[in-house]
Amino acid sequence: MKNFIDKSQHPVLASVEFFDMIQDPIFLIAEDNETFRYVYANPTAVKVFSLQKTDIRKRLEEVSSSAHIPLHYYREVQSSKKTVEVTETIRTENGDILGDIVLNPILSDDGNCTYILATLKEMTELKKQIASCKKVSNATNH
Repeated sequence: MKNFIDKSQHPVLASVEFFDMIQDPIFLIAEDNETFRYVYANPTAVKVFSLQKTDIRKRLEEVSSSAHIPLHYYREVQSSKKTVEVTETIRTENGDILGDIVLNPILSDDGNCTYILATLKEMTELKKQIASCKKVSNATNH
């Protein structure tokens, strides 16, 4: 991680060590010849997505974990250079995760989208609680 920060040309990327403290999964993704490569994943992302340390710097499709934010969202951010926010269910080795995904472009000085910062706010437990409340409500109304 430190080597990446030292070699980085973008000041935002020097802040990635602070992402280690955040409890939501966070990824830093770089475009790599029509696909995308993991540049950084905070410890929560590594755990939730069952990543290995060796997965960093690999292309997304090279990573053995089946859990990924769909590639078309990264492509949309890169082409539009605008933030994309979606709610998506992601299949992981430990079950499905429902989450609010926010993909933010990080632009170079010349306006190119060089990196994408992806965050996932997990909503799985909230969804389960809402479903449980609806069941109780439906049972009491009948």
